[in-house]
Amino acid sequence: MSGLLRRTWFVALVTVIVCSAFAAHAVAALVEADYLAPAPHGAPPLPEVVRPQAPTRTAPDGSGLVERNMFCSTCTPPPPGPGPTKSASYSGKPAVLIATGTGSDAWATVRVLETEVQGSFSIGDTIPGVGKVDRIGGVTIDVLDASGNRGTLSLLGVAAADPGSTGAATPVAEA
Repeated sequence: MSGLLRRTWFVALVTVIVCSAFAAHAVAALVEADYLAPAPHGAPPLPEVVRPQAPTRTAPDGSGLVERNMFCSTCTPPPPGPGPTKSASYSGKPAVLIATGTGSDAWATVRVLETEVQGSFSIGDTIPGVGKVDRIGGVTIDVLDASGNRGTLSLLGVAAADPGSTGAATPVAEA
């Protein structure tokens, strides 16, 4: 034990050297954090080059190959046949769309002005004098008359006061 008592100055010297090394490391870290700028993380980004858009390309029309007989250069295509002969005017009676209901089972409440028939109709039901309900939307319904012409009843139009007037009560013929 007497050997340690004589060498206490050596333990104190080692302790002072280790503590001064830790203190120097701490001071260096603080100086670096306060005064030195952080290192850049790479090269700055290059400016973006704006390239002009390529013109949109349309698909080639193959109707010329269909119309012309490619095995006969002197043949001409046959003239087009007559189109549909269906009349485009709606022939149903004037009606008023009162309400619509959309969902899994859509319905529309309609009143026919001439006959005072009214009721709720679903898609596929026939409204007497007006036609078959083809589509039910939020504010309009489409009906098909006996000849297959489409008319539209709307909630947004002004209701007709008498059967001869037009407006929301008269289905609009669609082409």
